Amino acid sequence: MLGRKNANQEVEEYRDLLETPTEYADGFTSKAVVGVLFVAFVMIPGNMYLSLMVGGSLGAAAEWVTIIL
Repeated sequence: MLGRKNANQEVEEYRDLLETPTEYADGFTSKAVVGVLFVAFVMIPGNMYLSLMVGGSLGAAAEWVTIIL
């Protein structure tokens, strides 16, 4: 029973780290639309071309492009 009490204290400690949000912020913005269009018209065709020509994949390059943008 002692371990359960410590686990509950730990959960409460982490719950108190962040305040509860008071307002809702919509995440579907024009930036999200631009990101979807970029992936749809640049990244996916690029990956298809690379796959057909070389047999490779964008893999890590896709991660870095996403991070940079």
